[in-house]
Amino acid sequence: MNLRTLILLFSASALVAQVQTLPNDIGASYPVINSNFSWLNLNKITGPGSAVANHIPQFSDTSGKALKDGLAVSATATASTVVQRNSSGEVIAVNTPPTGNLPGFFGSAPAGSKCLHSSGTTGLITEAAADCGAGGGGTGNAADLISVTHGVSPTYTSTTNTANTFVLQTVSAENVTGGTFTSVQAGEIDTWTVCQPTTGTPVTYVYPANVLNGGTIGSALNTCTYQRGTVDGSGNLNLDGTTVIKGPGVVLNAIAVDAVLPSVLYSAAGTPLPSCAASLNGATAIVSDAGSPSYMGAYSSGGTVTAAVICSYSGSTYSWLTH
Repeated sequence: MNLRTLILLFSASALVAQVQTLPNDIGASYPVINSNFSWLNLNKITGPGSAVANHIPQFSDTSGKALKDGLAVSATATASTVVQRNSSGEVIAVNTPPTGNLPGFFGSAPAGSKCLHSSGTTGLITEAAADCGAGGGGTGNAADLISVTHGVSPTYTSTTNTANTFVLQTVSAENVTGGTFTSVQAGEIDTWTVCQPTTGTPVTYVYPANVLNGGTIGSALNTCTYQRGTVDGSGNLNLDGTTVIKGPGVVLNAIAVDAVLPSVLYSAAGTPLPSCAASLNGATAIVSDAGSPSYMGAYSSGGTVTAAVICSYSGSTYSWLTH
């Protein structure tokens, strides 16, 4: 007999010696002795029987008695397969952004690449039904300079660039009566430039129908008028209302009342002042040959005094006055 222990039991009437053989699997069970002096296993727990250090155990069936190898957990910076999710299957928290691919639970349906969204309120990460695409950003395409061919009704053709500068060089005595602005992209920023002929007769100008808020084009020869705007969702270029006229010896912002000519010393013998006209009303300049200047008196050349002059409109005529 393979005896592992000897147990003495007492009854009410006599001392009875009972010899019982302990089960071989006692190491994996919690045996007690019932009233019939036989071994009774309250719950026999079996394990996976393999190296499972640092693993969280999992039951392998519904009996509540058999364990299988569980999920690996490590206190060091190594991979872990334990993830906590809420009732909707959303990951509750990610404390440290992963350095590699996300775990396989994001590889379930729908198939293909996934777009993950994080909530700034709850910190939850959810999986979208489609790929995010190549990514965001807004660098746009390079700017483009577009020379427009002159005509009574020129065509302005936009590009896919983020910003375009259109330049129309007009021809003497050929007035522009309209035009077409095509291939526009919502959000593009355009600079609209119209230049008067260098010689001959200045022209009048009418904007294309989808170019809005256009300012008055400068009427002086050899000057260019610059404006800027943004294309809206309806394909209209909305100019910002600021008109800048530039040319030899002229820089005029039509909105600002303190527009100033370049820092050039004008004189009759050197660089003469341009003619004071409506396009220069309010502009100032410096002359080096004023003769006996007086405040808001008419400028006369031939002297030796350096003075400031302003193009002023009296209500009937335009003239340069010293001030």
